[in-house]
Amino acid sequence: MDYLLFYLPSVIIGILIAMPKGKKWQERNPHKLPFAWGYFNGWSSIAFGPSIFLLFFALIPMGLVRERNFEEILPFILVLSCFYFVLGHFVNQRRRWAWILLIVTDLVAPVRAIINIIYLKNRWSEMAKEADERSKSVALSAPSGGATGEPHRFLEKSKRVALFATAFWTLSVIIFVLLFEPYGRIRDDDIIHMLMVIVLPPALMCSAWFIYDKYVK
Repeated sequence: MDYLLFYLPSVIIGILIAMPKGKKWQERNPHKLPFAWGYFNGWSSIAFGPSIFLLFFALIPMGLVRERNFEEILPFILVLSCFYFVLGHFVNQRRRWAWILLIVTDLVAPVRAIINIIYLKNRWSEMAKEADERSKSVALSAPSGGATGEPHRFLEKSKRVALFATAFWTLSVIIFVLLFEPYGRIRDDDIIHMLMVIVLPPALMCSAWFIYDKYVK
C-alpha cells in the first residue's frame, strides 16, 4: 500500500488532463478510436518523476523520510523524471516505439501492461498510417536534390536502434537496482558504479558498431 502513495499524484494528474484531452481528440478525429487512455498513460508518465520528488520533499518535515535518504535517492528520481518525461511526451504523440517502451516498463505492473498491449494492438494500424503521413510530409519538405524516393527520417535506422537500445538498457539497470537493491544502502561510490554500468556497455557497443560500419563493413 505504501507504494501506491507514490503513484497516486501522477495518477490524479493523468486523469485530470486525459479527460479533456481525450474529448478534444475525439472531436478532431471522429473517425479514429478514442485516445483518453493514451493521454492518461502519457501525462501520468510525465508527472511521475516530479510527483515523487515533491512527495518525498513534503514527507521530510513530517519525519517520515530522512533527509539523507532523500539525498541518496535523488539521482534516481532525476534520471527517472527525465526518462518518463520524454517517454510520456512521445506516448502522447502516438509514437509506436514509445508505447512499446512503456509496455516494457509496465511489466512490473502486469495488469496495466496487458491493458496497454491490447490498447496498442487496436490502434497499431492508425499509428502506422500517421507515421507514414509524417514521413511523407518530411520528405516533401526536404531539399529536392537529396530526395531518394524513400521516406525521410531524421536519424538513420542504425542510430535509432542505438538510441532505443541505450534507453532500454538504462531503464533496465535502474529498475533492477530499485527492485533487487544489489547495493543495499546506496553510497556515493555505488552511484558512480551504477552510472558506469549504465554508460559503459552502450558506449562500447556504439563504438564497436561505428568502427565496424566505417572501416570493416
